[in-house]
Amino acid sequence: MFPAIEGVVDELREFETYRELREGLYRWGADHRDWWGTLVSACPPARRPEERESGRRE
Repeated sequence: MFPAIEGVVDELREFETYRELREGLYRWGADHRDWWGTLVSACPPARRPEERESGRRE
């Protein structure tokens, strides 16, 4: 993790509200795996014509 915020996260873990929020967000992410898959696998934007011809990007 990030050492600069490790202390803050350790303190937050002491609060039930934080644990409930974290668990809710984890559950939401898991319940919406199809949406995440669509987002992550989306095609990148079209290349410029000169990039298509040379096959390289500048």
